[in-house]
Amino acid sequence: MFVDFTIFDLMKPVLVLVSPFLLLGGLFLLLLNQNAYTKFETVLSKEMGLKKRYFPAIESNVFTFHDWLMKRKTAIGLLCVLCAVTFFLVNK
Repeated sequence: MFVDFTIFDLMKPVLVLVSPFLLLGGLFLLLLNQNAYTKFETVLSKEMGLKKRYFPAIESNVFTFHDWLMKRKTAIGLLCVLCAVTFFLVNK
């Protein structure tokens, strides 16, 4: 007949799938070097080929979020690792 299906039944597999990516993201933020990231971001921000010729720039200031993230990377990294471990242990 009717099966009880709650939001927690849906959240459990989602958290199991998200927690490894959250853990890797948090570890990446904790181990990231500011200078290396800045060099990497400048290489990626260069517009080449069709994008430069035919499409206008989407943003004029692409580094705003990245600067904010780099200022708080330790706290955000620890929060991501803590959440990933908590999600994993709760769903185990």
